[in-house]
Amino acid sequence: MTITVMGTVAPWCRSRYSALGQWKALFMVSLSKGAGRWPRKIAGLMERPLFLSAIPAVFLALLLIGALRGYSPVPTYDMWEGALLGYFRLMEDGNPWEFLDFWNEHRIVLSKILFWLDTRYFGTRFLLLIAANILLLVALWAALCAIARKIVLDRELWSILCAGIAALSFSWLQRENVDSPFQSQFILAYLVPILAFFAMANAQVQPARTGWFVAAVVLAAASLGTMANGLLVFPLLIGMQIAVGLLTGRWAWSRLGIVASAGVVLTVLWLRGFPASEGNVATAIDFAIFAATFIGFPFGYLTSSITGGVVGCVVFLTLLVLVLHRAWRMRALIDPFFIALLAVLAYVGGTCLLTAYGRAAINPNAALIGRYATPSLVAWACLLILLAAIHQGRANARRMFAATSIAIALVLFPTQFLRTIGDEGPTMGHGAMRAALAFKLGIPDLKAANWVFHTPSREQYDAVKTWSERISGLEGSIFADPMWDYVIAKIGTDVGTLHSCKTHVDGVREIPGEFRFRIVEGWAVDEEKVRQPRFIYFAADGKIVGLALRGAPRPDVSDIIDLRGGYAGFYGYVLATNAESFTVVCPEGAL
Repeated sequence: MTITVMGTVAPWCRSRYSALGQWKALFMVSLSKGAGRWPRKIAGLMERPLFLSAIPAVFLALLLIGALRGYSPVPTYDMWEGALLGYFRLMEDGNPWEFLDFWNEHRIVLSKILFWLDTRYFGTRFLLLIAANILLLVALWAALCAIARKIVLDRELWSILCAGIAALSFSWLQRENVDSPFQSQFILAYLVPILAFFAMANAQVQPARTGWFVAAVVLAAASLGTMANGLLVFPLLIGMQIAVGLLTGRWAWSRLGIVASAGVVLTVLWLRGFPASEGNVATAIDFAIFAATFIGFPFGYLTSSITGGVVGCVVFLTLLVLVLHRAWRMRALIDPFFIALLAVLAYVGGTCLLTAYGRAAINPNAALIGRYATPSLVAWACLLILLAAIHQGRANARRMFAATSIAIALVLFPTQFLRTIGDEGPTMGHGAMRAALAFKLGIPDLKAANWVFHTPSREQYDAVKTWSERISGLEGSIFADPMWDYVIAKIGTDVGTLHSCKTHVDGVREIPGEFRFRIVEGWAVDEEKVRQPRFIYFAADGKIVGLALRGAPRPDVSDIIDLRGGYAGFYGYVLATNAESFTVVCPEGAL
């Protein structure tokens, strides 16, 4: 019986286990096929231009957000002497050479034209200048993509490449050249030469079209009006002409003579009256560190170290050597646009050495200042284009450079996102307005003035205050805004409709050399309103005895109240006679 049962059950079990094994095998095969399809689907998605177009869209949108959050109508640092006083020298003092005069060691002709336009026609609020900075960065991206299109023949690979270039071109690492109205020359100093090299490459490819050659010479001349490194453009155009002649055997001697003659004449004229440089000469080590961190800026900034910058420079030079080695082997196929990119890299390299010579003695770590990010990012973008050009024939080129573009975007995105939506911009904007308040009240608050000008002495403060008074004569200037007269006139008047706020005073401090007012810092929230006031007031004995500018970031307050407390911090002044006892009151309206 037992044998019979076992003999019947055993085959049944074996058949069932066999079927189960077959189903299991089928399941594993289908799973492995699915697992294999997912990476292919992801890789395919990565290569799609529509997917990668999110990179320039996101980076440009965040750039705009950062510029808006950091915007201030108050002149800061070089805007005083380099722009606004230059306008007075031109319009009131009758100096016809103002546009051509030196600013430090530079002739910033193109930027001075923008300064004049903003002051003359746009109310001296710098909106034109900030918009110009953003448009110039977009133009820089477009120029790099235009050169890339000439040497990257695969259209899809080119669009992939432009996504990575956008992450570099719109990176917030170069913040100082975005939200500072004075810094347009730092973008123009690279955009205009790139256009000159691009025009010269077109002139060499299409020698019958003289317009491109004329454009190259004109743009090279315009480069002299950006910054001092524009002096390198004419020699590099000559180098491009010679390189093409060596590679092709076709020598355009007349054009070479025109470029050389124009370069010599304009350079001699540019150097007339050049200010003698002063300062210490950098040591060889400081020079090398500065130059290395200048080129490896993204690595140095993201790691917050000189070591990171040096490592980045080593990576850059290693990749460049590989590109040059491969280019030399296939030199018969090299075209003028490839040479134009090498000219851009030579231009950035020359800029790096010139800057290191002038700045490394001050501080070898100074190369990690944000305004030096632009040339470094341009150099990395050009290197990326060159790498794509020499590898475009590979079967997996699209996938490789799609991964590279996405990697660049992912590495730069945290800075792009956190710094643009963070408190850096509002903090700087509030600080600049604090300085304006001090100037309007005539209070020698050096701490506040440092937000817009380096003021280590009372004499420098007095100079800037005098400039602010002169600028108040410009219609539309922040110093001519009737808002100031309105809020300042309230001091000494009855409290009237002003009401109490939820507030806390962090401290009251004396101001060296000032006996009328004391500094007051703290936070205030008007719980009766959603829109918070820009100014709050101090009251004692039914009178207004001081005022403060509200809007400084206070995340600690938002944690204990609500979102209205996020920018509840204030900084202002109270009459010294009432510094021991006063209350904080809020206005009925926005002011």
